[in-house]
Amino acid sequence: MPPGAQNPNLEALPDFNGPGYQVIRDLIVAQVPNLTPQQAAAQLQTAYDADRQTRIAAWEQLVRDEDEAEALQAQQLREEEEARRVEEEKLAEAEKKELDKKKPKINDFDEDRMADSVIMPRPSPFALNKLKNFEYVELSYFTPEGCATAAEENRAVADEAFGLTNLDGFMALKPVASFRASKHVVKDKDLSWRQMTMGKNLMLHHMNKLGWPEKHVNALAHFYFMLEDHPMRMRSDGDKILIIFQAAVRREWHDALDRNEGFNISKINPDTLRTIADEHHDNKRAEGLSEVSFFLILLLQNISLKVCPPLLPFWYVDFSNYAKCYMPNATCQMLHATCHIPDPHRCRESSPPPPTANTVTSRKDVPVDLPTVTHHTPGVVDGHVLHHQLLIESTNLDPDPLLHRQTTNRLLASSRSLSSLFGTAQSQQAQVPVLYALGDTVTTSGSATALPLSMAKKPKPAEARAAVLSAYRLALPCVGIGSGPMDVQPPTIPSVTCVPAAKNRIMELKFALELRSRRALTPYKHEAWETSLQCHSLLVFYPTLCHSIRFGFDAGIPEPQCTYAPPNNTSLDVFIEAYNEIERKEFNKGRYIGPCSKREVEDLIGHFQTSPLSLIPKPGKPGKFRAVHNFSSPHTPLLYTTSINSSINAYNFPCTWGTFNTVACIISNLPPGSQASIRDVAEAYRTIPIKASQWPGLVIRLRGTDKFAINTCNNFGLTSAGGIYRELADAGLDILRREGIGPVSKWVDDHIFFRIQKHYLSEYNGMRAQWHQTILNNGGRRQDGSRIWFCGKTMEDGRVEEFDEDNSVPLQDLSSHEGQYTYNDSDIDRVSDHLGIPWEI
Repeated sequence: MPPGAQNPNLEALPDFNGPGYQVIRDLIVAQVPNLTPQQAAAQLQTAYDADRQTRIAAWEQLVRDEDEAEALQAQQLREEEEARRVEEEKLAEAEKKELDKKKPKINDFDEDRMADSVIMPRPSPFALNKLKNFEYVELSYFTPEGCATAAEENRAVADEAFGLTNLDGFMALKPVASFRASKHVVKDKDLSWRQMTMGKNLMLHHMNKLGWPEKHVNALAHFYFMLEDHPMRMRSDGDKILIIFQAAVRREWHDALDRNEGFNISKINPDTLRTIADEHHDNKRAEGLSEVSFFLILLLQNISLKVCPPLLPFWYVDFSNYAKCYMPNATCQMLHATCHIPDPHRCRESSPPPPTANTVTSRKDVPVDLPTVTHHTPGVVDGHVLHHQLLIESTNLDPDPLLHRQTTNRLLASSRSLSSLFGTAQSQQAQVPVLYALGDTVTTSGSATALPLSMAKKPKPAEARAAVLSAYRLALPCVGIGSGPMDVQPPTIPSVTCVPAAKNRIMELKFALELRSRRALTPYKHEAWETSLQCHSLLVFYPTLCHSIRFGFDAGIPEPQCTYAPPNNTSLDVFIEAYNEIERKEFNKGRYIGPCSKREVEDLIGHFQTSPLSLIPKPGKPGKFRAVHNFSSPHTPLLYTTSINSSINAYNFPCTWGTFNTVACIISNLPPGSQASIRDVAEAYRTIPIKASQWPGLVIRLRGTDKFAINTCNNFGLTSAGGIYRELADAGLDILRREGIGPVSKWVDDHIFFRIQKHYLSEYNGMRAQWHQTILNNGGRRQDGSRIWFCGKTMEDGRVEEFDEDNSVPLQDLSSHEGQYTYNDSDIDRVSDHLGIPWEI
């Protein structure tokens, strides 16, 4: 503030009517005619007030300027102080970080969070690094075996171990474990179906975590989903063909992405699949014939050999009276054969053969379309001719003469090469152990003695396979190298006692399972679903639904590697009557097949796994119980067994739920006078059939000793159970909506149908069109975890509208002219009866 400046507000006010201002008043009166002294004083007062107000304003401005200057100076001081403080804190933080780098670190944790229900295995750093760089990596790294191998190998390399690598043209240090491939990796085409299924689930999980585009992850997930539900799996060796197919296609997909020529891997090319299938069958034919021919030549060169499954991995060959023995002084081990030499020793006849087939019996994983081959190999022994003749038959004969000729040439070529390789080292003995011989074989020579037909009855293939497996399960291959005729004893084949009742029972069960695998048990009519989906252009959204209704749904259940049957929950003993009623109902409705013993189940479907069964009361339904299977058992993985649910990725089985927010949104937008009704699908989950290849994971352990049932339908407790039912239920609602019925929503199998009055139809359809456009603008269908929903507009409280449909289809007036509402219960019944939807009464 300037020196001497005074506040005009503090001045004493002058009295212009007083004697001190008399002279000034007189001068004013003298100069202005007719002006009185009082008026002159008033003019002086007015002039003073105006001047005073001007000085007051100038003073106040001066004060404000002074205050602003002081405030600005104080602000600068504060900012300078804050800057110094921030700089000091940064220096202190930098020093702290530098110190923290030298200390072990541990992250914080959420006090309210528990461990995940399923802890995903961790693949090797090499595999994760490949995925992180969007590169191809073998599925083997993501299998349980691959993760276990990674854990073992990682222990041999310290986390601090680094190595040099080329990174974008520069030399860089990276952890050794991140670029060292495993020595135990298995090629994708050599994986089992279980390994492929479990490996792809873990790989997709880590692809999501490592930032792969959602489009790519979804395409790959859909690719494997289509493989798991592909009809090829119903064919012989179908799983193996699909494994080879996925290995080739996934590798090509990665290579194409690198070339910027990416394709949609989720679209299965039938021509490529057919080519791979043909190549696989050709290879199997060649391998099968090569192994059979090799085995036969060994026999024909008189090498004593025990016949057992380890030597014949694909075929169990049954030999009949295919040879005549001309060797003198020989003890022949060929069953039911006759020596044709002067004064021969009669060939020893062994105990009656076990029941088996008179033809080649293939295992289920081997194609059975090999051609018929007749092989004649003459040999000369002591001037006599030894003729061997074998007839190989199969259930499906290949009419191709070229293939027949090529196969025969391969056999003859193998015979010539082996003749030079296995030369005679000693006098040959007629010691050729075979499984057995039957008298009615077409290869019997004219002078051979045939058995009566009653003794040579041809058993069924299923019995033959069971008998051969039983007789030779523990046999070991060996070759005679001594000089005596009995240096290697032929295997002793035990006699088999056939119990007609047991045999008939197994055959009936096999027939029932085969019939069920070809025609699933379900109330839904697959032809009607296909017609309706096609009529409303919905097949593109549900491409596999009709096939699943007919042959069973894919629940993502892995193939058990060994039989695992833990005890059931004690609630079965508490609610015995309820359990007995449920068991009776399941058997009466045909959803359980059995009862069977453990061995019978294994004979029927191989290794199986049961999950502990318990009974829980149904909410709001006194006296009613729900059978729940603990598919998360065992909670701790065993050596060869993990829980069924641990192998199922819930993300692959999403659900559409009519949540509270969804239903509230529907109700809040309904016009006045609207109505609602509720319908519940009867035994919804149990109406869903499961594909036959996954029945081993659904076997039920019944009450009692060694009692089991083969369950063929969806079960409550499966991670995928809701998602499987969702596919069918969503398709049903979409068909109802396109028939003009709605609005409609559902919670699992509980459906709520709304109907509006006809005169509001046009206005309400206009709202639906606006919702549809908003949903499209927000990205359309969304999937959060395993939930599918559609996002509407943002409401005033910040939340968004949630829908369980895209509102793309307008409602229709299905009523008669007298009707007040757009549709009636009869319209719902018309559609649901056509599709076979079983509403609970």
